[in-house]
This record gives sequence, structure tokens and C-alpha cells, in this order.
Amino acid sequence: MKDYPFSGDIHLLNKIYNFIHNHKIKSVIETGTWMGRTTQLFSMMVDNVYTIEVNEEYYKQASFLNDYDNIRRYLGDSAEILWEILRYTAKDPILFYLDAHWGDSWPLLGELKTIAKYTVEKPIIVIHDCYNPYRPEYGYDEYNGQRLDYEYVKPYLDKIYKNPIVFWNKEASGEKRGVLFALEGK
Repeated sequence: MKDYPFSGDIHLLNKIYNFIHNHKIKSVIETGTWMGRTTQLFSMMVDNVYTIEVNEEYYKQASFLNDYDNIRRYLGDSAEILWEILRYTAKDPILFYLDAHWGDSWPLLGELKTIAKYTVEKPIIVIHDCYNPYRPEYGYDEYNGQRLDYEYVKPYLDKIYKNPIVFWNKEASGEKRGVLFALEGK
């Protein structure tokens, strides 16, 4: 299932498609390209896709993405590269799909700091592999004893949103991973 978009999670695909449609999202910024299948699918839903991959082998394996005019690929640390992308897109309606992790690299907090600093419009943020307290059987990431959960990212989301709406996936298919969604409330 790892070779499929969204790790084979059709429920996540539907949720993201609805966000893109209902919020008139023009750009998706993805951290963690991996094999490029999710990136490829994003390119069919929005005008512009920006994807960042830190692993050079994965970056090379996803070279087929160069055939898509609306995909821009970057090799390197997402926390360091993200600001360059946001200099040009910060005023667009953006959906961030945060899924970067490799070995000891876990740039999530750096990504959220950059989003808080450079994003003008309030984005939609999707954090993949996050602990879901309502569905604890869904998989999630953990690094050096730190579980990826809401408490870990809350201080950073509070700097992005004045009235955050945060919720988790109710259903999952494929690899069944936890997903956290965040957006600005009214």
C-alpha cells in the first residue's frame, strides 16, 4: 500500500479532495515526496504542487514527476526549503501535506514555524502519521520517545491560527495511519 497515493487511504483522499474543492485551494505544498504517487495525484487536483524530499534516492525515483508542468520538486531539508516556496505562494489558498521524516530527520516543528512566519492566508494543514486519540489503533510516528500527537504540535498551530479547528480522521484504509487536520475557524 505504500506505493499508492496517501498510502492507499481512500478516505484521506476524499477528505483532501473536499478541502481542495470547498476552500478553492490553488496550491499544495507537500513535505516528503517519497515515491511521488501522492504528489502525482495532487497535480490532478490543483494548479500548483510543490514537493520537498530529503532522501536523494527517493528524489531520483520520483523523477517521473518532472513530466508534470504544475509540479515543482525540491531536494533537501523541508524546514530549510519551505520558506523559499512560501515567498512566492504565501498569499494563495494553500493546503500543506506534512509527511516528511527520514531516519533521524523529523523536520515537522521547523516546517510549522516556517508556515507561521511566512503564510499570509490561513492554510489547511494535514499532518500524516499523527496519533489519533479517537482511533489509537491507527499508526503514528514516534522519534526518540516523542509521539507525534496534538500536544506536540499545538504550540506551533496556535501561532498559525487564531481560532483553530483541529480534528482527526474517523476512517482509514490502506496502511491505516492517523491524520490530524487543522484549519482556521470563524
